[in-house]
Amino acid sequence: GRMMVGALSHIIANSIKYGRKDSTIHICARVQKDDGIVIAVRDRSEGLSPTRLVAIREALKAEATYFQMNGDGIGLGLSMAKELMQRQGGRITIDSMPAQGTIVCLHVPQEALRESADTLLASHVQSLPAHP
Repeated sequence: GRMMVGALSHIIANSIKYGRKDSTIHICARVQKDDGIVIAVRDRSEGLSPTRLVAIREALKAEATYFQMNGDGIGLGLSMAKELMQRQGGRITIDSMPAQGTIVCLHVPQEALRESADTLLASHVQSLPAHP
């Protein structure tokens, strides 16, 4: 629920920040074979150099917290999104090509989706008026 939305918000903010002026940001989601989902955010930025892309991929795989990762230059938004995804058992992957843009994917496991649905259902049930 909130953690997934928070992570997605950070990724979208980065796409807006680094995207070209007047460019479009594409967001799509697909169901995976394991019943989790992948949410992909693609921008039309200048893209990342191969060296920078490798450094970011390594930081995303690391066990470090976002504060430690930020010191390595990954950026606070992406670092916070990584932390939020890890808390719900998910992960982030990234791909980029110079002059073509960047794609960041949020991999959300089935368990996180189920917990989000259960939390949403519980909050709606609690708000329903009691029957006499």
